[in-house]
Amino acid sequence: MAVSRSHGDARTEAFIAARPAACGPSSGSAVKFGRVAEGAVDIYPRLSPTCEWDVAAGHAVVTAAGGKITDSNGAALHFGSGREAFIVPEFIAWGDPQATL
Repeated sequence: MAVSRSHGDARTEAFIAARPAACGPSSGSAVKFGRVAEGAVDIYPRLSPTCEWDVAAGHAVVTAAGGKITDSNGAALHFGSGREAFIVPEFIAWGDPQATL
């Protein structure tokens, strides 16, 4: 699991704590998306708000590599839908497109 080095929040920490054997070293967002895309990690959760422009390129890379990015309920992310301040409330990047919570 890829984990954030600077954007921890209670929901993400609880998600990680439920999977203690799955954690790898922390790194920046671009690296985490890349690690999911290359298959080095299976999952990257970010259950706190961030901006669309912080997620969109990573979404494209992970999707092109055969993975997926969803919200915490498993729904697909959509960009440019007029959310206030272009905020993505949460996401989970999955290396395996068949993976679920």
